[in-house]
Amino acid sequence: MITPSIDDLNLLAEARASFCAFINLHFLILPDIKFVKNVRGMEYAAFLGKLDQDINIHPDIVQGARLMKSFLDQNGKLDEEQFSKALGVDRTRLYRGVSPTYGPPPPYEAVWTIDPDKHSALLQQIATIYHQDGLTQAQDLPERGDYIGIELDYIENLARKEAKLLKSNKFKPANALFERQRSFLEEHLMKWVPRFVESALGFVKTDFYHGHLLMLQGFILEQVEIFSTISTSPKK
Repeated sequence: MITPSIDDLNLLAEARASFCAFINLHFLILPDIKFVKNVRGMEYAAFLGKLDQDINIHPDIVQGARLMKSFLDQNGKLDEEQFSKALGVDRTRLYRGVSPTYGPPPPYEAVWTIDPDKHSALLQQIATIYHQDGLTQAQDLPERGDYIGIELDYIENLARKEAKLLKSNKFKPANALFERQRSFLEEHLMKWVPRFVESALGFVKTDFYHGHLLMLQGFILEQVEIFSTISTSPKK
């Protein structure tokens, strides 16, 4: 096991939160005109470019960033409405579960649970986890708790709280949040997201969402590896 410094744990928590937020843009926000302006902006391009050059991150994240950037470059001449439509069609195909012949089952953990009889128990379990950590689902998000965007939002919130506690030298509660994230990744996200991505990659039509799927997969695999190799008793 690796025992990182407090500063290193803080950097990992901040990076985890930031990447969750980036991935979640595409699960929680429709690709409308405002969204299009955002992904065509300099800040978004700079973020993708930075990932493309980072040799220390999971190769799926690197490849995903390259595909998304390539799509943006190749479709730069499309007007905002055309660009929005192109993204909207593929997003619906991949993330809304329209039909088994059109796209994959939607990214809800219960949908990807093998035993349908356990769906209600799973939803209750997830709701209890959120409640125990003082998190409530935003009222303007018409999604249930096992939606991938909500589960990633949970990790993001805990990672931000962890980083804040580490900056205040509150190591014990920060470590508790670290362990909560470890548990949720291993017991929930890791058990179904890779299978969802594998299925979705068979339906994707644009490099933009192909890249997004690879980045999602790379992030989950990378985080599980990080949590499996780090001790929660950091060096000061």
